[in-house]
Amino acid sequence: MERESREILLVEDESLIAIGTASVLRDNGYAVRIEHSADDAIKAVNERVPDLVLMDIDLGRGKMDGTVAAKKILESHTIPVVFLTNHSEQSTVDRVKGITRYGYVLKNTGDFVLLESISMAFELHAVLQHTRESEEKYRAAFMTSPDAVNINRLDGLYVDINEGFTALTGFTREDVIGKLSSEIGIWAIPEDRERLVEGLKRDGSVENLESQFRRKDGSLTTAVMSARIISINQQPHILSITRDISERKRLEDQLRQSEERFRIAVEGSRAGLWDWHLVTGEAYFNDRFGSMLGYEPGELPATAAAWRNLLHPDDVEAANRRVADYLEGRSKTYESTFRMRTKSGEYRWIIGRGKVVLDNDGNPQRFVGFNTDVTDQKERELNAHRELEAKSVLLEEVNHRVKNNLALITSLIELKRTTSQNDEKLADLSRQVAAVSMVHDSLTSSRHSGSIDIREYCGSLLRSVIDGASRNGIETTVDIDNLHLPGELAIPVGLILNEAATNAVKHGFRSEPNPRLYVRLAGDTEDKECRLVIRNNGSEIPSSVDLSSPATMGMKIITVLAGQIDGIVSIERGPEPTISITFPWFE
Repeated sequence: MERESREILLVEDESLIAIGTASVLRDNGYAVRIEHSADDAIKAVNERVPDLVLMDIDLGRGKMDGTVAAKKILESHTIPVVFLTNHSEQSTVDRVKGITRYGYVLKNTGDFVLLESISMAFELHAVLQHTRESEEKYRAAFMTSPDAVNINRLDGLYVDINEGFTALTGFTREDVIGKLSSEIGIWAIPEDRERLVEGLKRDGSVENLESQFRRKDGSLTTAVMSARIISINQQPHILSITRDISERKRLEDQLRQSEERFRIAVEGSRAGLWDWHLVTGEAYFNDRFGSMLGYEPGELPATAAAWRNLLHPDDVEAANRRVADYLEGRSKTYESTFRMRTKSGEYRWIIGRGKVVLDNDGNPQRFVGFNTDVTDQKERELNAHRELEAKSVLLEEVNHRVKNNLALITSLIELKRTTSQNDEKLADLSRQVAAVSMVHDSLTSSRHSGSIDIREYCGSLLRSVIDGASRNGIETTVDIDNLHLPGELAIPVGLILNEAATNAVKHGFRSEPNPRLYVRLAGDTEDKECRLVIRNNGSEIPSSVDLSSPATMGMKIITVLAGQIDGIVSIERGPEPTISITFPWFE
C-alpha cells in the first residue's frame, strides 16, 4: 500500500523496454510515467515532481544522455535518480558517481535487482533527507543564535562562526576563518584557553568558563563559554557557545558596591537591622539588633513575636498600634519609640524606623527597618525636663517673692500718702510700681514663654490711670494690635504709656468739658517695628517742654525709657497734644 503513493518517472528511449519495465514496476505497486527523451524528462519533472527518476544513460545517438538530464533535474529538485544502463565499464560507474549516489542498475539483471535497487534508493533518500533537514536545523540554530557560536580545531583555527560571534567581538567571517585564535588575539587571558582545551581533552566538555575577550576594536568584554568536542571529517573540533555577561557583571559590581556601602552604613550607625516577612511571620535580625540588648548572635528567635515579647508592658499597645497604622495605610511613615527588655532584665529606649515592601499587586510583603538605642538621649531629655521643672518651680517662687515685695512697696507708698503733703507724686510712684507688678503677673500666666499680651497689659494700665484720675467722664479709645512683646520690652512700653496717660489726665484735662484720650499701638511685621501713639484733646504741650533737655520729670522718664528700647520720641504740641514713640520689634 505504501508503494501506491509513490510515482516513478521512467526515462527510456526504447519503447518496448520502457513498456516492460513499467509493467514490472506497476505490478509491484508503483505509479509510472514514461518519457523517451532527456528534454521530455526535464519538462515532465518540472510539471510534476515524481518520487524517483529511473533514468536510462543512453537516450539515442546525438541526443542529450541521461547523466546530463539528471544533472539538470537535480539542479532544481532534490529527488533520487537511479540509472539504467547496459554498460558495466568503470567509466560508466565514474560518470554516475559524479552525479548521484543512488546507484545504477544493469539492464536484464532481473526484476529482483531492479526492485531492490529502487527500494534501497528510497531508503537512502529518506536517510539523506533526514540528515539534510537536521543539518539545516543545526545551521539555522547555529547562524541565528544571539550567542556567539564558533567551531575551531583544537589548535584554535577557526572553521566557522555565526552572526552572534560578530555581534559580540566585531570580527567578521573574513577576519577569522582559517586563522588561529592567537593570531587575532581574541583571548585577553591566554591561560584561560589553555584551561579550556585541557578540560575538553579530559572531560569532553567544559561548562561556564568565565573569561575576558578582546574585541576587534581593542575593547574588552566579559563572557561565559561552554564548549564540547565534536567530530568533523573524523577530526576533533571544538564547538563553543559564548554569552556576553559584561552588563550582568557591571550590575553585579554595582550591587556589590551598594551592598558594601549599605553594610558599612549599618555598621557605622550602630543600628539594629530587622527584616520581617509579613506573610510567614519569619524575621531576620542582624547581630547589632540583639547585641544592643545584651544577646549573642543567633540567640534571639528569628520571628516578629520575639520583638513583641521584649516590649515593655506599658509600651505594647502603642507600639503595635503604630505598626498597624503604617501597614494598613493610616500613617505614611513608620517611626516608633518604645522600651525593650535586655537579657539582664533592664529596659532600653529604642526608636524603630522602617518601610514596607509591596508585591506587584500592592500588597505588603516585607517590613524592613532599623532599631536605634536612644537610652542615653532619653535620659538626657528626662534630666533636662526635671531640671526645667525645678527651674520653673524656682522661677515661680522668685516671681512670687518679687510680687510680694512690690505689693509691700505699694503698701508702704500708700501708707506714706496718708501722712504726706505731697501725696500726688506718691500716687504716680504707686502706679509705676503697679505697672511693673502687672508684667510679673502676665509672665506668670502667659502661655507664650517669656512674652506679654500687650493688648491686655496696656488695657489694664489705662484702666488703672483712668480709675485713679480726679477727673471723671474721660472718654477713652484704645486701639492696640494683638501683639506679644518680651518682658524686657513690655515694661518700658508700659511705663511710657503710664507716664504719658497720667500727664494727659493730670495736666491736659484741667478745663476741657469733654475729655478724650486716644491710645494706638501698632506692629509692622514687614519693617519689624512698633509705633505707640498717645493723643488727647486737652491743653497744648507748653513750648518749654523740650525733648533734647526735658525739664519735667514725666518727660524725662519717657525719653529715658524710649532710649532704653532704641525708640524715637516725637511730640505734637497741638491742637491735640500727641506723643509718639517708634521702636524696633522682634517676635
